[in-house]
Formats: sequence, structure tokens, C-alpha cells
Amino acid sequence: MILELVGHAERLLPLGNTDVWTHDGVAYLGTSERHCGTGEVDDSGIQIYSVDDPKNPQRIGALPSVKGSRSNDVKVAAMVGGVRLVHSNESCEPGGPGGFEVYDVSDPHLPIHLAHVETNSVNKFSRTNVGETNVGVHNLYLFHREGSDYVASQVNTTIGSFQIFDISNPSNVNRIGYFGAEALRWPYVNWETTSDPEFINEVESYLAGGFGQMRGRNLHDLYVTPDGKLAYLAHWDAGLILLDLADLSQPQVLSVALELDSGHGEVNSHSVWPTDDGRIVVEGAEDFNSHGTEVTIMNTEEAQSYPAVEGTFTRRIKTLPEELFSGPTVYLGLGCDSMSKPTSKGQVALILRGECSFSSKLDQALNLGYTAAVVFNHQTGGAETITMGARNQVNLPAVFVNHGAGLALGGVKHINQLTPGTTGATIRVKTAPNGWGGVRIWDYTDPRVPILASTFNTECSANPDTNTCARGILSSHNVIVEDNLAYISWYAEGLVVLDISNPYKPVEISRYRTSGPSFRLNNGGDQDIWGVHKIPGEPWIYISDRNGGMYVLETVIVASEQPKP
Repeated sequence: MILELVGHAERLLPLGNTDVWTHDGVAYLGTSERHCGTGEVDDSGIQIYSVDDPKNPQRIGALPSVKGSRSNDVKVAAMVGGVRLVHSNESCEPGGPGGFEVYDVSDPHLPIHLAHVETNSVNKFSRTNVGETNVGVHNLYLFHREGSDYVASQVNTTIGSFQIFDISNPSNVNRIGYFGAEALRWPYVNWETTSDPEFINEVESYLAGGFGQMRGRNLHDLYVTPDGKLAYLAHWDAGLILLDLADLSQPQVLSVALELDSGHGEVNSHSVWPTDDGRIVVEGAEDFNSHGTEVTIMNTEEAQSYPAVEGTFTRRIKTLPEELFSGPTVYLGLGCDSMSKPTSKGQVALILRGECSFSSKLDQALNLGYTAAVVFNHQTGGAETITMGARNQVNLPAVFVNHGAGLALGGVKHINQLTPGTTGATIRVKTAPNGWGGVRIWDYTDPRVPILASTFNTECSANPDTNTCARGILSSHNVIVEDNLAYISWYAEGLVVLDISNPYKPVEISRYRTSGPSFRLNNGGDQDIWGVHKIPGEPWIYISDRNGGMYVLETVIVASEQPKP
């Protein structure tokens, strides 16, 4: 199979384009938080393109993002009540609402807004005491069953993050069922009414925990079968969960696919798509932590080490002498205003997350004369270890650690005990390549006992320091499956197509990847493929580039692949 580029809907929006979805000759393209919603029809919303001629996409309209929120995910389907579009809302500025929007796009030239749906925690205590109301939605899926229309959604709440809504009557949308990974550990709890603060704290700690450096048992993405009876949940470090939706009000766990040895200490179940018969399931394991990085406290009787993640916009540790940085830490608070200058050569800035951007913090530390920096999570973020990102490069090596590690580096037990300007532990930070995230391919011949058939990674994703590899993120992202072919958006690696007819021996059969000065100019930056969609039976593949808009590829079968007469 050859992938030929045949069309381009140009949308030069740096790191702004997200998911793409197509329906009946029309394509829809989402927008990231870098271009926050204004409430107006502009570059911040859902862009609509006619692809009746896939080789010549034409913009025909747009839907506004809700003011203060981003419209990351978009889905469109023919439902009982008409052609429905839903898009997610995630806050990208203070006060930005969560939930999702419902439109009728039976005529995509004249979309009709039907509903704004607010999403909240299913737990009354969390709504009342923790403020988990009007929370964001990251991914959605449309399905219909028995004369009714439904939205299955990922909600950014602690308890009950998988929620099902009946949208048959848009003026009265109701949540009718839910599930969360907390039920795996405590299966008999009434999650709507439980109110013991200590128990809820224990649940939150469990969901914030996990494996590797990008921890958390939060739901990320989902897929519902066409008959609406099964849901596959990519539940990050809780694994790949299969739910029976026979009773939509009470989803039941059929199985959990979790293999801890398949991703260098990470799980990161990010995306999922089964074959039509459900026998094979492809799971994307997004992982930005291409290098195993750790911070070690040296001035103790026994060296203590903590996992860390290197920033994407900072000076690479591997470019430093001996590929490490070291020195005594100096606590600088939030690092957003004027800070203490280093009192001796080689000191490392210790900075708390929050209030201002990572680039602002690190720019200040660099300008003051610190040789490196460690940013640690705030109390709310707790055990989470994230990847620091920014548009502009900062010539300072820096890593991110969780809250507990930051306190240890400062030599205290609680954040209130840290005072800006004080010296903490002497540390050493070292990194070594261990690969980006690939995909896992599961054998679901018995859906109650899934078997890990194989894993797949590209050469550059598995070996991030190879000189011939592209710049940027080399992790897998989203996946769709048609017949026995998996189409995987892979950021800087482009679009990867796998033959999974034998799930135990997947074979890459095609790749769309391009680079060079001319492409970067026309694309508004390096190739950075985020979304992928394909209409079954058609040769067209629609992919979104975070920088350059939507591209249309055509699958061309080469002579050796033609069926024999």
C-alpha cells in the first residue's frame, strides 16, 4: 500500500489543530487550548470543510468555541434524531466552562445549536465540597440504540469519569449511567452518595497513582461498538477496560487488559479501536517521556532518587558534559516575580508550579544565573509528573518532579516550611533514552480474558537519539482500525499503517511522513500529526497536523497486493 498526499485544507495555527472527524462528504477539525475560545466564529472553534472532492477541501463554515474553553474533540454521526455533532469543552482560561455542545448538522452549511451540556462529578460530596462542577470533557463518542441517541463521554472528574448521556431530547439531556476506575478497587460502593472525606481522599490518591512517570488512572479515550452494547475505555494506568453496556444505567466490567511489562514501566492507555468483529484491539500508549530521567539527592547517608521528566523546550541534558547536571538547590517559590540570585556557581533553581508559565519561570532562572532548574508540582497536582512544554526554547536544562519529590529536594515535609532563598539538597540529574510510546495489540478472542499479542514501535520512537530521526514528539497518539489495518497518527513520525491480520506479528505496510524547508514553510512548522479518520470502504484518509491543518491521503494498492484471479 502507498499513501499519496492528494489534498490539504490549510490552517496555519501553531500547535492549534486537534481531532479530525468526517461524515458524508464533510470534515470537522478541532482546536487546542493554545487558541482559547472567544465565543465567536473564528480560528478558535470547530472548522468545517467540504470534502465532496477530497483532493480539493473547501472551508464552508465554523462553529464557535465556548468563551474560555477549547473544542478539542469533535464527533459526528447519523442518529435517530438527525445528523448530530458533539464537541468537547475544556477550560483554557479562568471561568471557562466544561461539558459539551450538541448541534444538528443535517445541513452542514447551516448548523443548529441544540444544547450546552454541563458535566459534573457523580459524587454529591465532591460537587458540594470539592467544587467538581462544570468540569471539562476531553473525548466523546456518539451512538444510538433502541430508538434513542447517546453521548459517551470522558469527564475530567475524580469519581465516575466515564459518563453516558441521553441526548434524544436536546432540551432535556440527562446523564443515565457512569463508571470509573475506582470501581475496580471498591466494586460495591455507592459512588453517588459516599461522603467520608478520608475515604474520598484515599480514592483520589489511588486514581492519581499508577506506574512510571506519567501517572494516573484517569480515563482518556473511549470507543463504543456500533450496536451500543460494549465500550472500550483507554483508562491510562488502570489499563484497557471493556464494559458491558446491556444496562446503560449500570455498566459492568467484562475485563481489564493490563500488562505492566509492555511499556518500560509505563501503561499510559491513551487510545483504543477494535476490529469490526472485536477479535483484535489496538491500544495506543502515548508516552512523552522518551528518556528515563531521575533526580538523586546526594548529601544523605543513602542516595535517594525520584523520577523526573525533562522539559520539551529546555536545553537537553544529553548535550551537557557527562550528560547530567548537579549542584545545591535554591528554592525560588513560584518564580514568577523577582527572585534571589545564586550565591555561588552551579546552583540549581527549585521552583513551584503555578501562577505563571513554565517558560517565564525558567527564563527568569536563566537570566539570574542559575545553571539548571527543577520545577515541582503544586499540592493540588500531588503525585502527578507532567511534561513541561512551551512554544519558545529556553537555554536552560530543567526537569519536572512531583510534589513529594520537590519537598524532599527542599528538605521539608510541607510546602509551608519552604522559604524563598533557602538552600536545599545537593542533587544530580541524569537521563538515558528508553523510548517513546508505541501501541499494544490485544487478542480478544475471549473478551473476558484479553491476551497481549504484541507491541509495536517505530524505529525512531524506540530509539529517540538516532541521528536520522525527525525532530519533535515521536510517540503514538490516536488510532482507527478498518478490516485488519490500523491507521495510527504518530506526531512527528507521521501516519503509520499496520497490517494486524496476525495480531502476534504486526507489520508496517505504509507510512506518510514528510519534512524539509519547503514543507515546514507550507505547514507552518514541522510535521506533527494528531488526529486520523477514515470512512470505511473509501480510499481517503484524513489526518490533522497540529501546525498545518488537515491533509487528505489516498490509499493506493500496489500490484503485488492485488488479489489473484
